[in-house]
Amino acid sequence: MDNSADSIPSAKPSFVPRMPIPASCFQHNDQTDQRLVDNWRKSYAILLQHAPPDVLHYAPNDIDDMLSLDAVQRWLSRDFSSFSSGFTYIYPLGSSYLRIYKAANNAIRYNLNSVYGTRASKDYLPRSASKVNQSKCIFTFIRDPVQHFLSGYNEYEYRANMKKFHCADCLYDSFPEGSEERFWAFLLDLLSFKFLRCFPTGGCHVVNGQLRHVFPMSSILESYDRVDFVGSIENMEEEWQRLERDCLKIEDEECKLNVLDDSLGQHESSADTHGVYEAAKAVVEYSQHAQDILKNILEEDYRCFGGGDR
Repeated sequence: MDNSADSIPSAKPSFVPRMPIPASCFQHNDQTDQRLVDNWRKSYAILLQHAPPDVLHYAPNDIDDMLSLDAVQRWLSRDFSSFSSGFTYIYPLGSSYLRIYKAANNAIRYNLNSVYGTRASKDYLPRSASKVNQSKCIFTFIRDPVQHFLSGYNEYEYRANMKKFHCADCLYDSFPEGSEERFWAFLLDLLSFKFLRCFPTGGCHVVNGQLRHVFPMSSILESYDRVDFVGSIENMEEEWQRLERDCLKIEDEECKLNVLDDSLGQHESSADTHGVYEAAKAVVEYSQHAQDILKNILEEDYRCFGGGDR
């Protein structure tokens, strides 16, 4: 099955969640903010040394002036992360699913709907947090953070192309779609804040909401008191059973989860007709530097969810 999809990979698990989630992941603090800024600076320094010359020709020498802005620090630690799920699904029998884009959220919801029908209530953050925190089983599913980013990049490109969205100040759009240079340029645009608009009076916003598909998965945690179950979509059939056994603990036979149908929830972007995902994947596979760039800016995913070799 295509791992670029918002679907369920069939590969052997490469990222196994660790529980419990550290308490500090549910509330950012000054130390977290500074760590994120430092990692952003490290990633940019790596990019300046190892990106293709055609991309580096347009790169600012440094981003320290931008990183020194309080508004940008807030964006790095909060606003950058706060749209990764948008809303949550509250199901009968006291369970709540915290949606994460590009982590099989369609497949998960469609499979849950096959049991619960339309009885799930959907609510936006942060309004839903007080309801969710009262649930007996708060659960979510994740995947390897780098693979999540690549899948999110593919989804962003697909939607930007479909909706004819262009980032006026961005470099990536000047390279052919599906090229490795375009992915490097996307990283440059991201790290140099081309997707961000800040105002003299304070505050920033992302120029295109579709960028949320690459946002860190751990960003969903800040609105909640706890998460009881974190499953990996890279081992989905076993995790689906574990969710029912260890968290949902459903006794009513009519409400038990069905056998997982991994054909549900396929995204059109999974076809990767322009080779966007394959190009990005190739860059990460041959370039340890590209891996390091992503692992730095996604450090919160590794810290909060564990797994991998970070």
